[in-house]
Formats: sequence, structure tokens, C-alpha cells
Amino acid sequence: DKANLFESFTQANNDIYKHNSGTGLGLAISKQLIELMHGSIDVRDNQPQGSIFWIQLPIKEIQAPEETLKTIKPLSFEKLHGLDVLVADDNEINRKLISSLLNLYGIHIIEAENGQQALEHASTRNFDLILMDIRMPELSGIEATEKIRSAVNGINNKTPIIALTAHALPHEQKMFMDAGMNACLTKPVLDYQLYELFDHWVENN
Repeated sequence: DKANLFESFTQANNDIYKHNSGTGLGLAISKQLIELMHGSIDVRDNQPQGSIFWIQLPIKEIQAPEETLKTIKPLSFEKLHGLDVLVADDNEINRKLISSLLNLYGIHIIEAENGQQALEHASTRNFDLILMDIRMPELSGIEATEKIRSAVNGINNKTPIIALTAHALPHEQKMFMDAGMNACLTKPVLDYQLYELFDHWVENN
């Protein structure tokens, strides 16, 4: 029903689930993104044609400074295609959102739902970049990073590790860097931010 439509992993009935293997996260992710921008989303049944969705966003028209427009670089998908990236976050919606953005670049994604899983993946496979949530069960992002950096096999000793966090004060960012992380990215993550990360930490390292 409408009340459950925007919830994660909700299907209308079992028959639909049998014929559709998707995660059911699309509308839940859309709702979260829209609410982060202080907007709203709703739906109206329009049978037999289908359903009508609409969103409202409080957006102001602004003119970017000319010098800013000149510094924006076009996306180059080719140089990112085939990279291996570990995405560690205990929130499944966050993982799916980031993975969907990275998939646009042809990047191969390995997901970890806690710090221990992230450490296990990083102990057996070399990655081009690691996106590490700070607050995770079993091992925090900081603990997992310290263990990855000190691992005897050295597989990912030098791999760029980017902290993922909802907010980070200057002293917190310093703590991330002291643990061996290379940079900090605040949530919600946007596609151009990911591109800038890869442009700096992968291509130039």
C-alpha cells in the first residue's frame, strides 16, 4: 500500500517478488535524497495507466561565479572503467547508493557491511580505492583502517582510504588521517565528489 511504498525491501505481494529480483531500494533511496534536500515525494494511483509520482524541492536559482564554471572538468568514464573499489558501510541504502553511482563509471564494487568484513576483503584482494564508513559494528572504520595499514601482507598498505561520515569536525578529520586515511567525504555523497576523489587519489597515485 501507499504507506509502505517508500520503505526499504517492501514488495506489493509475494507473486511480484517471485518475478522481480530487485532490492526494492529505488523509492526508499529517492525519498531519503529528497528529504535531505528538505523536499517531499508523493504518489497518486492512476489506474489502469499506472501511478503518478511527483516531488517538491525548495530550490533557489543561483548564478555560479565564472571562474568556478571554468574549473569544472568533464567526466571521463574511460579512465575509471575496470577499477576495483571496496565500499564499507553498515547502512545498506548508503552502500547501494554509492555503488549505483560508481557503476556508472564501470567500476567493480565489493561491499562490506561492517569493519570486520572490510578488513577481510582488504586482506585478500588489492583495491584501487577504499570508501570506509567511520561508525560500523564489529570494527569501526578507524580500527579497520589501522589494521589494513599495519597488515603484514601489505596488499592495501598504500591504497587510498577515504573516510565516509555524516559530519566531521577538524579534530575528527585529523583523527581519521592519523589512523591512515587519506581524505574525508561527508554524506550524502554526490557523483561529482566521487569523480574528484578518483581523479586525485587513483589517477595521480
